[in-house]
Amino acid sequence: MAEIQVISNVFGWVGMLLLLVSYFLLSCRRIRPESRSYQLMNLFGALGILFNTYVNRAWPAAFLQFAWALISVYSLVRINLSKSRKKHKKINN
Repeated sequence: MAEIQVISNVFGWVGMLLLLVSYFLLSCRRIRPESRSYQLMNLFGALGILFNTYVNRAWPAAFLQFAWALISVYSLVRINLSKSRKKHKKINN
């Protein structure tokens, strides 16, 4: 059981760092909110923290991270669809 706790802590720390770095880069205008890299950092950050909160049974925080991950997935789908439409539009013109 102690091994899962260590793994969960590593995932939690890495997730937290990903969320902080993505927010810092966004705040410094080094990354755009509609970029894949920003959304992927948010997705994997949320999943890392979600795993940690699940193992520790911190349900309110787990729900928050689950919602955060869903929003990131939604944004990634929109980004991909938008880029696909632009590419398709370019080909047809």
